[in-house]
Amino acid sequence: MPGVATHRAASAPVMQPADYAVDLRLFEDGGAGGPLRLAPGETRPLYVRVANRGRATWRWGLDQQPLVRISHHWRTPAGAVTRYEGLRSPLPCTLGPGASTVVPVWVEAPAEEGDHLLEIDLVHEHVRWF
Repeated sequence: MPGVATHRAASAPVMQPADYAVDLRLFEDGGAGGPLRLAPGETRPLYVRVANRGRATWRWGLDQQPLVRISHHWRTPAGAVTRYEGLRSPLPCTLGPGASTVVPVWVEAPAEEGDHLLEIDLVHEHVRWF
């Protein structure tokens, strides 16, 4: 049709349940195998090795599909969630099946003093947590 522009949006790749397989390993602890210590409200990067154990490729970049980021949750020592949505950190490179890399994960500690459990996870934005 003359004079009418059409736009076709690219669809995001569909990930299957097996594509969410990941191994995560935190490189820091509190020294001598003790707990990691953060000041109340402190924000800083923690370094995590991310290994893609699934079949999908996770692309780096702010708008690359699938939108896979690394983030975190905070829990009480009993396991109750105190903060579900942590800061998001992008992957620094594309991770194909079997690939791994070290990612700086920006973490904001709870403002309240006391013991808290940090749970680091990947998130497929607008779809699910790994």
